[in-house]
Amino acid sequence: MTEDIRTLLDLAKHNVRVFSEISGARAALVSGSVAEGRSDGYLDIDMMVYYDAAAHPSIVMVATTRPSSVRP
Repeated sequence: MTEDIRTLLDLAKHNVRVFSEISGARAALVSGSVAEGRSDGYLDIDMMVYYDAAAHPSIVMVATTRPSSVRP
């Protein structure tokens, strides 16, 4: 596993932690190149979070903010 993959997975784990604090979140899934281990540091992270009901857009905006501990 490359350092780029580890960094992207760390960011995905951060997002899962944030999303899991939102009421109704039931599951999270990372897919695509990051999940397959073939990403470089410049690709996006394909993620899905499943809820009992739709999340309010303001919550999604907060949850997708990059943490300062993760490099661009």
